[in-house]
Amino acid sequence: EDRTGPFDIGGVFEKSNPQWIHQKLAENPLYVNRFANRVYKHFYHGGAVTPEANLARILARKKQIDLAIIAESARWGDSKREPAFTRDNGWQQAVDYIIKDFLPNRTSIVLRQLRAKGWYPPSDPPIFNSESDRVAKGFQLTMTAPRGQIYYTTDGSDPYQPLEASTRYSTLIMENGGKKVHVPTAAIQNAWRQSLDFDDSAWQSGSGNVGYEQGQGYENIIKMNVGADMVNRQTSCYVRIPFSVDKTERDSYNLLTLRMRYDDGFVVWLNGEKVAEANAPTSLAWNAAATANHEADEWTAFDLSGYLNELLPGENLLAIHALNVELNSSDFLIGTELVAGIASNAGEISENARQYGEPLAIERTTHVKARAFDNVNWSAVHEATFWVLQGIENLRISEIHYHPLDEGEVDDNDGEFEFIELKNIGEEILDLSGFNFSRGITYAFPNDALLAPDEFLVLASDKSAFSTRYGFQAFGEYA
Repeated sequence: EDRTGPFDIGGVFEKSNPQWIHQKLAENPLYVNRFANRVYKHFYHGGAVTPEANLARILARKKQIDLAIIAESARWGDSKREPAFTRDNGWQQAVDYIIKDFLPNRTSIVLRQLRAKGWYPPSDPPIFNSESDRVAKGFQLTMTAPRGQIYYTTDGSDPYQPLEASTRYSTLIMENGGKKVHVPTAAIQNAWRQSLDFDDSAWQSGSGNVGYEQGQGYENIIKMNVGADMVNRQTSCYVRIPFSVDKTERDSYNLLTLRMRYDDGFVVWLNGEKVAEANAPTSLAWNAAATANHEADEWTAFDLSGYLNELLPGENLLAIHALNVELNSSDFLIGTELVAGIASNAGEISENARQYGEPLAIERTTHVKARAFDNVNWSAVHEATFWVLQGIENLRISEIHYHPLDEGEVDDNDGEFEFIELKNIGEEILDLSGFNFSRGITYAFPNDALLAPDEFLVLASDKSAFSTRYGFQAFGEYA
C-alpha cells in the first residue's frame, strides 16, 4: 500500500496532522533535501526502519502480548467468525505474514514510493568501504557512487550549500481552459476517462469552472452552469480536459501539481490512470455522490509528481468524475489547474567540500559527510564517524574528587565541586573526539578534543563552581 498521499483531510484546521504538514512543506525543495537525509539515515546502515530494526520491534511487541492474546481471543475471537480466532489459529498466522512476507520487502517498497513521489533523489549517496566504526590509524576510506561526482567534508559541515529554491513552472491546464462536460443519465463506457478518441461531440463545450449556485458564493466564478441537469436529479458530473505537453520539456519535468477547487468531491484520471481523489466512495458508480461536504473556498494542491511517467509528450487527457454530496445541494463546483515544473536543488558546492578522487587516510577520529552530485540534483547525505583508538591505553583517570570538603563558600552544596581528572601518560597526542562516559556520569567529548602527552584535563560537575574554587576552567561539565 502507498501511504504517501496526498491526503486532503488535514486542510481542515481541527483535523490538521503531521502528514498534511509534511505535504505542504514538501513543496519546498530545500525541505525535501533534508527529508531525504533522514530517509537515508533510517533506511540504511542499521537505521530505525531497516528490515532488521522493524523485525526486532515486532518481535519485542509480540513477546509483550503473546500471553494476553489468549485472553483477548477468548473474549472476542468468535465475534467475526466460527470457529473462533485464537492465538495459534489466526493471530500467529497474521504475525508470521508480517515477519516473513511484509517486513522483509517493506523498506525497499517505501523507498521506491518516496522516490516516485519526488521526496527522495534519483542519485544514491556514496557508499563507504566501512561504516561508523573503530579503525586503525591510517585506515584508507574509499567512496563509490553509481552516478555523479562525490564531494565530502571532514569538519562536520555539509558539502552541499543550499541556495534559494529554483523552480520553473509551466501551466498545462489553466482554470479558464477549454473542456467538455456531461451530466450522465445512465452508465457509459469508461473510455470517456481513458481515451482522447472518445466521441464527446454531444457533450457541453465551454471553458472555466463548472458548477451551479442557488444561493451566494460561487455565482461569479462559474462559467459552465450545470444546475438544470443536476439539481434534484444527479450528484455526478463528468469533465474531459484535453491538453498538450511540449515534447522538448516533457523529460525535464520533475514536478507535477494538480490544483482543485471542489464542492464536494472528485476522482481524477490522467490518460486513464487514477491520480487523485477526494471525498469519493470506494465503489464509484456512474451516479455516485461525495462522501462528505467540502467548501471550495480555496485551491487544494495534490502532488502528482509520482505520476510524471503518465504524462505524454504531445496530446494528453485529464478526466474528472466530479461529485456533489446530495441531490438537493444548494451548490456545486469543480475547478482545475495542472502545473508542471522543473525544480533543482543544485545549490552550490560548499567551500569546505573536497572532490573525492583517491582514498582518504583516517589519521585521527574523523566525521565524514559525503554526497553525490549529478550536475542537477544532490543525493542524500551519507555520514559516518571513524574512531582512531591508537594510544587510548595511555589515558588514565588520575583523580576522582567525590563530595569534597566545605571550604567556606556561601553555597555549601559540595556536590557542585566534584570533578574527575584525566591524564595522557603516553608520548603521542590522544584524540578523544567521540568518546563518552555513559555510566556513573554522562559526558561526550566534542570533536577536536585533543590531549597532549603528560597533560591532563578536568571534567567538573559544575564548571562555574569549579573555576571559583580552583582558579582555572574545567574542560567540560558532566551530568
